[in-house]
Amino acid sequence: HPYLGVQLVPLTARIAREHNRDPNALVELPELSGALVQSVLPDSPAQEGGLRRGDLVVAVGETPIPDPQALLHQVDQAEIGAPLSLQINRNGQAMHLTVKPSALPGLG
Repeated sequence: HPYLGVQLVPLTARIAREHNRDPNALVELPELSGALVQSVLPDSPAQEGGLRRGDLVVAVGETPIPDPQALLHQVDQAEIGAPLSLQINRNGQAMHLTVKPSALPGLG
């Protein structure tokens, strides 16, 4: 079972706009839909690939990622150790990262 080692929350443009209107918000969220990285597990494929808390995954390859379930589906279809191309938004900047899913620990 391939895994990346991230905790995700859904983000939509509507949720981001509401969050960004809050004068006490600690960060400004991109007004996009995708899978928002809430945390990255230490020594995980996600950490090794450069994913960070606050990154918004918007596509895997050419496949749009509207929510965390779509990202998890793409990871489930991936081969363990094969590069997975992620399009992310970090601090308003579009970026590409490559992550290599590994086997889920403890299922050996």
